[in-house]
Amino acid sequence: AVFVLPESRRPLVRELLPAERVVGSRADVPLNINGVEIYPIPASHDTLEGAERGHRWQGYIVRLDGITVCHTGDTIMYDGLTERLRERQVDVLIAPINGRDYFRPRRDIIGNLNVREAADLAAAAGVRLLIPAHWDLFPGNSENPGHLFEYLARVHPEQPCHYMARGERFIYFVCR
Repeated sequence: AVFVLPESRRPLVRELLPAERVVGSRADVPLNINGVEIYPIPASHDTLEGAERGHRWQGYIVRLDGITVCHTGDTIMYDGLTERLRERQVDVLIAPINGRDYFRPRRDIIGNLNVREAADLAAAAGVRLLIPAHWDLFPGNSENPGHLFEYLARVHPEQPCHYMARGERFIYFVCR
């Protein structure tokens, strides 16, 4: 197995993993690893941080066996995110919903998409299924996923969404 991470972050794992198991990625530069298509996208963890070796934070769009899954990484909305997902015809979108506010940065907490942004992103990008993430990871940096479902029911009732229970196994397939 290999570990894919932003090229600029490779030095952080140099001591932890053998070099042949680490693949550095650059946003918008596709990778193909053992038949798995990986398309890194920028993640804007507060701001889009570019570096000489690529974006510091990234999400990944992965295509395997005809199914395309995107994990946005820790991100807020930025110009081009919706288009990247739409162009890659993402089936399953895993996106943070914990949001951000005035007080979190004062506690050294960087926020992410809020429930409305995640729902609007999924609908605008035409994804088949939204899975909320990062809503209960840390105390003081959480969100009630019920707010996402309430917003979807009111604004995007056509957008499928799945709540993952801890430890849940989830099998997804597409009938095309």
